[in-house]
Amino acid sequence: MLANADTFFGKSGINWPYGWTIIHWSPGWKYMNLKKFKLLRTVGEVLPIVGAEDNPNGGFTVYGVVNLAEPGIHGKFRVEKIIVDPSQSVTVGTITLPLIIRELGYMTLDEVREKFGYDLLPWVINTFYPWPAYFPGYYGYMKEARQKYKYNANNGRWEILWQSCWPDFEVPEIRSRVPYVFIMISKEDADNEGLKNGDIVEVYNDYGTLTGVIWISNTASPGVLFIAMANPHQQAANLITLPNVDPATGNWTFKMTWANIKKIGSLPEIEKEQLVFVPIDFRT
Repeated sequence: MLANADTFFGKSGINWPYGWTIIHWSPGWKYMNLKKFKLLRTVGEVLPIVGAEDNPNGGFTVYGVVNLAEPGIHGKFRVEKIIVDPSQSVTVGTITLPLIIRELGYMTLDEVREKFGYDLLPWVINTFYPWPAYFPGYYGYMKEARQKYKYNANNGRWEILWQSCWPDFEVPEIRSRVPYVFIMISKEDADNEGLKNGDIVEVYNDYGTLTGVIWISNTASPGVLFIAMANPHQQAANLITLPNVDPATGNWTFKMTWANIKKIGSLPEIEKEQLVFVPIDFRT
């Protein structure tokens, strides 16, 4: 990460009023500016940016590394290609946005050098220490919870939110865009539960309860809920984490949590129109 982000961007002629931290710095950041981040609907991007290029239609394409270890292992690695196309649009409720297309593809270190003029390897994980480990199966609390509850309540981070959201309190766009904890659920499960975008639900198990808002998304597999680790306004997925500990690392098994959901209400229609429940379409 890069401290004093506002000062750094100022030297490049870019106004960056959103605090002092840039996650996963790489030379690819020189292709970005605040206008581009706002068109991406975020100023909290956390993917390591390989580079960006302007498109003839007035839009642009950003390339980001999916896994920091892959370039050092193979030389060929997965990239998320995010295309902002202002010549097309998506309307949800009363909000019209430029079309954003996300594609998963591959690049090589040589292609990064040819396309963006630098060596990516020093900016990713390029030293490895083999550590034998195995999956011991479901045990303890998670074995019990898996039998008792319906959904694997998976968690992680979004590109717009960073881990525990500790830098996101400084960014008004993030705070306003993520006013609630969103519970991402597959259309299949949403239909079975009688849920729609904007419904308020409780996610609960024996260890905690979390209140959030439903977002139907094909990025959530049937039987799985995705909940961000944290939220700029309140605690999130960690409220329902099981007390299981991984025997190899001593860390909590954050992603091995099971829970049920129940509808307790719905957001007012006017508020639903102000939130963007755009389907996320990953193309491979």
